[in-house]
Amino acid sequence: MIGINGSNIDTSGKLVNGQECKYKGFSRGSSGAAAIIWVEMLDPDSGKKQRAKDRHLNQRFSKPPNLTAIKPVSKGQKEEEKAEI
Repeated sequence: MIGINGSNIDTSGKLVNGQECKYKGFSRGSSGAAAIIWVEMLDPDSGKKQRAKDRHLNQRFSKPPNLTAIKPVSKGQKEEEKAEI
């Protein structure tokens, strides 16, 4: 089991702390550090909005459309200033 510590910027798509998911891997960003954690939500409606928004990442990293990209956001960092992928 993997614990991911964080907070939610937008919870309207049911992508909230406590949602159950399966870890499916990670992708590295341009710096070589892990930039995306890929998960499969057990409730297919959870993260649906985020998957639609990040569809280009699934294509770029050759991931199936049912996987949700979880991207790091530093404390105090605005959503549009997320880690460079």
